[in-house]
Amino acid sequence: MIKEDKVHLPFRYRLPWFTPLDFLAVDSNLYTLDAYDGEKFVTFSLRELYSLKFGMELKRGRIKSFASKHGRKGKVLMEKYSHRERDSVLDYVHKFVNKLLEMYPVTTFAIEKLNKQEMFQDANDRFSKKISRTVWRSIHRVLKYKAPLYGSLVKEVNPHLTSKSCPRCGRVSRKVGLFVVRGVVSPWTGN
Repeated sequence: MIKEDKVHLPFRYRLPWFTPLDFLAVDSNLYTLDAYDGEKFVTFSLRELYSLKFGMELKRGRIKSFASKHGRKGKVLMEKYSHRERDSVLDYVHKFVNKLLEMYPVTTFAIEKLNKQEMFQDANDRFSKKISRTVWRSIHRVLKYKAPLYGSLVKEVNPHLTSKSCPRCGRVSRKVGLFVVRGVVSPWTGN
């Protein structure tokens, strides 16, 4: 495309495709992301993010109360706070994913394809509130987006029995409890 002061030349460049050799299997829980990298179990705490969401939920309740009494002024405040809440959560998620990818560059990540709506149907009210404060999809979405920048790959897997099966041998535990493999306590059954 020729402009008066510039010439734009479109071209295609095929990136070399390779499969990362390392892998990380990730199990998403309420307060942690538990992972197995083939040698050891690693737990990434999400308590800080969960606390952030819980505090914001309380503050949003007070703002809703204010908004119901102050009309337009309250609505503007509610919109402003909603953007602030979303931005602070996304900022935390981006920093978390960056740190994860720096720890595990050129890695294949296996993550669960979770459906919160189905979880809500099977949970009581108290557990449903806890599930609603999780941001698994945001973490997974940002991880999918940023992984290619670090030479990594993200695969979504069916979550059926991922919390009950041993990541080393694949055996499914029938007990609701911890699955012990060679002295290592597996977080996969400790949901």
